Amino acid sequence: MKPRPFLERHSSHLAAQIAAYVMCWGSLASAEPVVIARDGAGAMPVVVPAAAPPEVRAAAERLAEMLGRISGGKFGVEEGDGT
Repeated sequence: MKPRPFLERHSSHLAAQIAAYVMCWGSLASAEPVVIARDGAGAMPVVVPAAAPPEVRAAAERLAEMLGRISGGKFGVEEGDGT
């Protein structure tokens, strides 16, 4: 049996990803800018649900660390619903 080419095997996934990108690009183009850090401080925390499993909390801590490295600000991790 001859293996199918990559695009043939993944064309539906690729099409969905392209469609999602195009839809997001349109909404991002009209969105207001979001300030995530200002003057060496994180402007907003990374929020996790109260019932988040340890893996999600670890990922949130890692995200806060990476945002800090990118922006120079310090980001906390808080429980909440994201509103």
